[in-house]
Amino acid sequence: MIIERVHFHGFGRFQQKTISFQPGLNVIQASNESGKSTLLQGIFALLYGGAQEGKRVRREADWYSSFRPWMSELYGGEIDYSIDQIAYRLIRNLLKGREQEQLLNRLTGEELQQNYLFDQRKERKIIESQIGLSGELFRRTAYITSYSSSGLLTSKQEKRWQLKLAEKLNSLIDQGEEVELTSVLKYLEDQLNELGKTEHAKQKPFGVLKERERSLREQLHKEKELQTEYLQARVDLQHLLIEQGQLEQEYQILSEQHQRLSISLQCKADWYRLDKIHAALEEWEVSNQQQIDLQDQIQRLEENKIALEPPFRMQVEDIEECNSLHYQDQTFEKRIALMEEQIQMETETINHRSNMWIPTYPFLTIIGIVLTIGSTFFSSMWGLIFGSLTGLIWAVPALFLTFQLKNQEQSKKWSIQSNQKLLEQYKEEQETCKERLNWWKKRVGTNDVDVIRDWWHQTQVVEKVEWELEQLLRNQPVRKKGEGKYLQQKWGDGKREFVSRYQGAFCQISDKQIDNDSLILSRETVHKSMQLNSMQVGGKKKSAQELEFQLERIQQLHIEWEQIKEQLEKVEDEREAISIAKEALQEAYQSRQGNVAPILQQISSTWIKTVTNKRYDSLYANFSGEGLSARIPETGRKEKIDQLSTGTLMQMVFAMKMSIVQYISDESKQRLPILLDDCFVYYDKERLASILPLLGELSKTHQILLCTCHTREIEQLKEMEQPFYKISLIS
Repeated sequence: MIIERVHFHGFGRFQQKTISFQPGLNVIQASNESGKSTLLQGIFALLYGGAQEGKRVRREADWYSSFRPWMSELYGGEIDYSIDQIAYRLIRNLLKGREQEQLLNRLTGEELQQNYLFDQRKERKIIESQIGLSGELFRRTAYITSYSSSGLLTSKQEKRWQLKLAEKLNSLIDQGEEVELTSVLKYLEDQLNELGKTEHAKQKPFGVLKERERSLREQLHKEKELQTEYLQARVDLQHLLIEQGQLEQEYQILSEQHQRLSISLQCKADWYRLDKIHAALEEWEVSNQQQIDLQDQIQRLEENKIALEPPFRMQVEDIEECNSLHYQDQTFEKRIALMEEQIQMETETINHRSNMWIPTYPFLTIIGIVLTIGSTFFSSMWGLIFGSLTGLIWAVPALFLTFQLKNQEQSKKWSIQSNQKLLEQYKEEQETCKERLNWWKKRVGTNDVDVIRDWWHQTQVVEKVEWELEQLLRNQPVRKKGEGKYLQQKWGDGKREFVSRYQGAFCQISDKQIDNDSLILSRETVHKSMQLNSMQVGGKKKSAQELEFQLERIQQLHIEWEQIKEQLEKVEDEREAISIAKEALQEAYQSRQGNVAPILQQISSTWIKTVTNKRYDSLYANFSGEGLSARIPETGRKEKIDQLSTGTLMQMVFAMKMSIVQYISDESKQRLPILLDDCFVYYDKERLASILPLLGELSKTHQILLCTCHTREIEQLKEMEQPFYKISLIS
């Protein structure tokens, strides 16, 4: 299997990042926190997906949330690889709830994922089917990380780390992979405890099943009693059903007699109903004739109404208004003439009095001259007195008369002015009357009171005719549409039905004289007996149904009992299998025998010689329980692995893992790619120099992706002239 290219849509720090690889040794050299581990973890995720293996319910892997991008919804990518010279492209979406995988043939573009079936978790095992390795086995063999991440260790930490490495090495030589047998034994013990060691464990499945099986067995003992009771109930029910049939037969005979008697009563009732229909039909015919006569009267009245209809209908108010307008017009005409005559007379009177005033002034002048001349003949005093008296005697009455005439003249003028205003008012009101009379003439063509009075008389006659029409229409009987036809049809159908239904019935009734009261009493007695019998039958049926239900439940309990026994057998078999597996594992652990360990030991010898510079040549298992020992080829002495240095133990663990990769590749005929993540970070220069040639040789058959934070690997590879392909993570 050769990985050719990966493209991350989103994984950890990588966003839309593409990295290409070559067959052989690929060295990814970069500083810490630059994405080397993210790259290898991303390759593993694109190959195997983001779910945990070995779980019945789908759960995210431990690394899932650590590498999910924060700033993007894209989580996944695509990986190009080739197996047996076939080029594939595997595309994965790792986002929870949107998981999706697509496998393409890069040469043809054909989709191939449908060729791989779903497992019980609805996941396609694509890579597992292609290379024959699960994700966990691939991680434990071909995906190798640094064995320590703590830097410099204290003496106690160093000792604990040595023991841990020794345990890993011991597990590798025994099982061929990193499996701690104690955890497996503990898991089996937990499974056994979960099932229940004894039947007294009431809360465990084994105890629950035992208790349920005992309870069902006790309930099944009642089955015979229920069957006897059920059979007796069926016999009683049969007797009641026979009695019910006899009662129904007797009731049927009485019902037929009652029916024949009922026919007579029904015949009378139907005849009464038919007679009512005939009476309604006769009533409708009378009403129909009245309606015809009424229509003739209505037609004559409408003709009279049309003949008497005036050009315009007049009301009392119209006549009163016309009379009033004519009367007002005549009255105003007289008032205007009288007022004009009065004004003329007053005007002439004023002019005459003015002419009478004109001669008064010369007369007074003459008197003044006479008095003046007379005063010359008399003494001035007497003349003055005489003149004054004479003037007073003649002038004062004249002046008083003149003043009185002036006042009368002024009053006359005021009276004339008032009369003139009143005259104008009369003329205006007369004009209003004339306009209203003209409006009447325009409206009805005339304002003649006699004509309007004639129209009013005609209106009175027409309204009387209309009132008579209204009374006739109001008194007109309301009839439904088609009522007569309906009554005639119903009467005809009723007669035919009556004749066909009751033809010969009267002869049958007269043949048998039956007492209706005794018949009804007998029928009610039988009916009550039937009701009582029906209640008894219902009770027996209910009882039989309950017993039948209980028997069905017993049958279900039988089925459940059989199922419980099967489950119990399965649980017992499972308990026995767990116990046997536990014993077998303990036995296998003690025997340390198997098919894998000897082969791995043979393959690992070459690796151990090379990585330890021939200081050790092989590992041996001491079956007395003392653990593994490393053989020194020069002396043949065996040294316990817990006495070896940490660096030597790390070399041997690496050698064992490479041996496992080589063994799996040889067995499966599939060359696995090897992912190395800073696994040489704590190697010194000599140990690294012993490992790199082996990697170079292994890279001829396997693709190796080596991630390192140092440059010494590249420098030594160049010194050894070992071919490799350098990859940079800086875009």
